[in-house]
Amino acid sequence: MANRETQENLCRSEVTQIYMTEQRRTERTVPLGSPKSKRSSEFDASKNQPNLPDFDIFPSEIKEKKWGNISYQSLSNDINNIYDEIVHFRKNIFNILSGRAGKMFIDELTFWLKQLNYILELNSIALKAFMVLPSLILQKPSSTSKSKEHSAAIERRLALWKQGDLNLLMKEVRFTQEKFVSSRKAKSVEDISRIFARLVMQGKITAAIKLLDRPIGC
Repeated sequence: MANRETQENLCRSEVTQIYMTEQRRTERTVPLGSPKSKRSSEFDASKNQPNLPDFDIFPSEIKEKKWGNISYQSLSNDINNIYDEIVHFRKNIFNILSGRAGKMFIDELTFWLKQLNYILELNSIALKAFMVLPSLILQKPSSTSKSKEHSAAIERRLALWKQGDLNLLMKEVRFTQEKFVSSRKAKSVEDISRIFARLVMQGKITAAIKLLDRPIGC
């Protein structure tokens, strides 16, 4: 009996403590609508602006440095524009050669990887430069071009790249792409029908269906 009374007293004491604690917390809380509450609820935009440092791709002491005949800033702009364009190019790249020209191309790729990995002056555009180089330098001159022509193309294009003459380099690449596209013979409806029938007869149903998915003339 005594144990039961002791437990009840402990429970009452615990409940009383919880109640008193909650009461004190409520008394410290400022009622809604009071001046203090109103001020604290207002949003001060000036104190909540992000405090981030200004970001400049090239600091002022770097952007005017020269890459061939152009500034680093101009090089950055050109590479960004080239990247946005070449992502739509058709694949027309020859394999890297094993001779001097091939080594020159690998050396150029290595230079840009170092710019990226070691956070050097051209770090901010290094990755894009690395990505555009194959499409700019290894563009196949024609469908029948040989290794000797490829070697000469690499050396000529790398010279333009290092001089900063990216506009002239892009003119050559665009011309090659246009020639590559126009050289494809457009297929008529009759051509597609004949090819489709042949594929079906050969049991190549998937290839036949893919043929129908292409726009007429492609």
